[in-house]
Amino acid sequence: MNIVSPDFVKQKKVLLRFDIDVPIKNGKVVEDFRLKAGLPTLKLCLENAAQVILMGHVGRPVREDPQFSVAPIYEWLITQGFQEVLESKKLIYVLKKGKMKQIWIMQRN
Repeated sequence: MNIVSPDFVKQKKVLLRFDIDVPIKNGKVVEDFRLKAGLPTLKLCLENAAQVILMGHVGRPVREDPQFSVAPIYEWLITQGFQEVLESKKLIYVLKKGKMKQIWIMQRN
């Protein structure tokens, strides 16, 4: 496994495997330890990479099912200071924080 460093991601497009499979109840993240653990790596990528796409899953979706939506993760990131740029209820969520680059969150359906 590679260690992520500023030089490693400098001006690259980064597909970041982010552990977003966290407990969700009533559409809200109830335990955010895994999400908080990934924030330093996400911040490093946003500050140094040309583009960042988050990849992860919620639960074990077999088909489209609202209980496996990444929307609660999107909402949690907003509580962490990221700003909504574009929201698509179907597939893609886009966020940014301050002058940092945008984050694209892809949802598997």
